[in-house]
Amino acid sequence: MTCVICEHSFEAEDMASCPAYGGDICSLCCSLDGRCRDRCKPASTRIGTQLATPLRVLPPRLRRIVTSPGGRFAVLLAGIVLALGLLAKQTGLRPDSTPLIVLFLACVVGAWFLIMAQEGHRTAIRETLHQTRLLMSEVRARRRTDLALQVAREKAEGASLAKTRYISGISHEIRSPLNAIMGYIQLFQHDRRLPPERLAALGLMRESGEHITSILAGLLDISRIEAGRIELHSDTVALPAFLESVAQMIRPQAQAKGLEFIWQPGYLPAVVTCDEHRLRQILLNLLSNAVKFTQRGSVTFSARWRSQIAELVIEDTGLGVAPEDHARIFEPFERGSATGNVPGTGLGLTITKLLTEILGGELTFTSTPGEGSRFRVRLMLPDRQVQLSPGLPAMPVGYQGPSRTILVVDDNLAHRQIMRECLTGCGFRVETLENGPACLEHLDRIRPDLLLLDLSMPGMDGRELALRVRESTWSP
Repeated sequence: MTCVICEHSFEAEDMASCPAYGGDICSLCCSLDGRCRDRCKPASTRIGTQLATPLRVLPPRLRRIVTSPGGRFAVLLAGIVLALGLLAKQTGLRPDSTPLIVLFLACVVGAWFLIMAQEGHRTAIRETLHQTRLLMSEVRARRRTDLALQVAREKAEGASLAKTRYISGISHEIRSPLNAIMGYIQLFQHDRRLPPERLAALGLMRESGEHITSILAGLLDISRIEAGRIELHSDTVALPAFLESVAQMIRPQAQAKGLEFIWQPGYLPAVVTCDEHRLRQILLNLLSNAVKFTQRGSVTFSARWRSQIAELVIEDTGLGVAPEDHARIFEPFERGSATGNVPGTGLGLTITKLLTEILGGELTFTSTPGEGSRFRVRLMLPDRQVQLSPGLPAMPVGYQGPSRTILVVDDNLAHRQIMRECLTGCGFRVETLENGPACLEHLDRIRPDLLLLDLSMPGMDGRELALRVRESTWSP
């Protein structure tokens, strides 16, 4: 059992229930702590109660007078006078003799101090017990509050997890048909048989699909961050080439709007350690916003690195942010009053702010309405003294060599058709199957050089299928 005072554990035989502290205490604390005034003992066993027993024959009013400080002093004074009278009779001193008067005055003063000391002690004990009761009540209230907060926290975490699962499920259901739509749009954009006047409509369809994709990605990121389920990776990144690729991704968007895009790299280490995907997401969100909300002028992207700290700055000459919007610009689904009809969801800056803080960085901004905005990201990017291997091309369109066979396993018919058209155009032989058991059954017949497996399939998912293929006797 645990003592409520010292909070140590003892055997049950060494514990007792204390009414003063409202719990079990050990024998050592019971012996050392006298503030409880032995509340656990029966009142009849106390010496004060036993001495006051004869007073019960007195009327209540007279009993209160006798037990008051003045009454006790009067009783004590009568006892002193009686004792001095007996002393004078035994010694033969006169009642008005100087020694007897001095002794009487000293006894009176001592009796008064004794009564005051007793009264002060009682007052201190009462105040101590009162404060103890208040503290114990506060402790019990805090325990109830902590328990209620724990229950509320568990409910909130459960609701947040349910929300994340719901959004993830909805996102998957939306992405499945959206992937088919976006895939065919990209195929049609590269199809030379389509008339040129239809390319503009395809471009508008692709932009609309990418807008829906960005909304889904934003909702998923916010849900993961709020649920504490976001994953960070430590990647080895060639920083100059990485930032150059980010700048090249944004440059066509700026040029399409007639804006001047300025890329100003300062000193940058060759290789750093960071989460490449999240850093690219932060920069693309800020740069896309700068291009989106700038109608004329320029967008400047500058980067410098010093003492393991990278400072990335995005400046524009766009609409700016009104002062009344500064406090809520990073809130989800909030958009500034100066954005007008510019499309957007209001999630980009929220995700950027959260990701920057998760990575241990800082995101600040300054803005002047009508003149532009300046966003600054400061992140710790430790440099690495390593040599990276050359990367592969981002968008291969074919290969040289003998004909290869690719097996696509996906339960979605539209996805299988898109993969067939994409890979057939690159010169591959493509076979498609709709589930894992069919793949295992036809492996020996198809004998593919490469398998592309859907992770989410009913019955046997992609991971299980990959393990089953590795454990089978088939080999390419």
